[in-house]
Amino acid sequence: MNYNSIRRTISRILLMQAIMLLLPLIVCIIYKENFINYIAFVATSSFCIGLSFLLKIKTNSSIKIGPKDGLVIVGLCWLIICLIGALPYVISSSIPNYIDAFFETCSGYSTTGSSVVKNVEGLDHSILFYRSLTQWIGGMGVLVFMLAFDIGQNEDTSIHLLRAESTGPSVGKLSSKMKFTTRTLYYLYIGLTSLEIILLIIGKNPLFDSICISLSTTATGGFSIYNAGLANISVYSQYIISIFMLLAGINFSLYYYLFIKSIKVFFKDEELRVYLGIVLLAVIGISINIYNRCSNFEEAFRTSLFQVASIITTTGFATVDFAYWPSLSQLIIIILMFIGSCAGSTSGGVKVSRMIIINKSNFRRIDTKLNNDRIKSIQINHQSLDSDIIHETKSFFSTYILILFIFTLLISLDGTNDLITNFTASLSSISNVGPGFGNVGPCSTYVSYSYISKFFLSIEMLIGRLELYPILVLFFPRTWQRY
Repeated sequence: MNYNSIRRTISRILLMQAIMLLLPLIVCIIYKENFINYIAFVATSSFCIGLSFLLKIKTNSSIKIGPKDGLVIVGLCWLIICLIGALPYVISSSIPNYIDAFFETCSGYSTTGSSVVKNVEGLDHSILFYRSLTQWIGGMGVLVFMLAFDIGQNEDTSIHLLRAESTGPSVGKLSSKMKFTTRTLYYLYIGLTSLEIILLIIGKNPLFDSICISLSTTATGGFSIYNAGLANISVYSQYIISIFMLLAGINFSLYYYLFIKSIKVFFKDEELRVYLGIVLLAVIGISINIYNRCSNFEEAFRTSLFQVASIITTTGFATVDFAYWPSLSQLIIIILMFIGSCAGSTSGGVKVSRMIIINKSNFRRIDTKLNNDRIKSIQINHQSLDSDIIHETKSFFSTYILILFIFTLLISLDGTNDLITNFTASLSSISNVGPGFGNVGPCSTYVSYSYISKFFLSIEMLIGRLELYPILVLFFPRTWQRY
């Protein structure tokens, strides 16, 4: 283990976090908030700078990061920014208990959107903005942000950090330059966020509300600034947010290829076509199933579209309480929570690409039994997949299911919630969705769980956001051996 690399990278991340904390401080100034809010952000930012300086003292300028180092650095960085990121909530007394604040911070950075705050509208503007900002930074990834705007690693080692943090079966470069790759992704991310802000303002939403909602939408985060979720926003705004949630669920690399090639190439992507097909079928199925509960078909379609877009992209916004929908619609919602959207997006879940690989692998197994063990290759986008990717996908899937049930068991030890609540809370956490069913439905919070259960769910959120391994490797003794 290269401890020098770990210290130096964490030092850079802490400095980035210190700078980020100045943004909600500006909001404090604009809205002339209580002095304690100023102290909360200034003190936390100063702590980050001090700790960053201490970690950097004994490190040299040479950084060589291997695959194992990349996993450890990503896992540690996310844990540290969540541990420190909870301080503004505690210091400002917005969320006085540290475990609750840690839960809220993990939910923010992991873009889960689960909350322990009952009265969201009672929070100050700076805290509301901070919640949304943590989601926006976590959406694309904190290491991706560092690589994009503060390249401290060479091209050969940076790819290990990008692969460890990005979502999906595999990650490559858009170009030969890592700096160009990461900056391109962030420019696309910023552009998508800015466009949504403009469109929401056109829809007569307040500027502050438009910014917070857009930060959470493009990050597929789901933190709402209203107690009623997004139930009371205009029909126009519901459609705009639905569209942008779906756009955020698409592999951001495809947007880059869309600009340099053509729209035909964009829609030839197999994962994108399956993703859009799942959305279409789910929207049609739920629209028909809930039609008799709505005043007209447009309302049924809009309600279905919004909830489907929110759940499959693991955003977690809601305009209705789908816990009261018919059982068929509820089952569709649970399936969407599990699947998620595209690899390389800001969403959680297993990912559509992995589901494609698993299904094709299963059909290949049946085909070999029927054709005298003749082996056919598995292809995506007319390219044969390496056997390592197939094995890794199956391993990820089985580990994902195992973790889901382990954490369901752990939080069930509380004895305060029923099976549906516990299972969907665990599924929602590892898939980074936010709402579940039962006592953690769209109109509820996670406040009913004990502090121990909230801690377990916080870790599960990070495990899900980082796709298991960067957090899991931290618990293996062999990880910490020097070399």
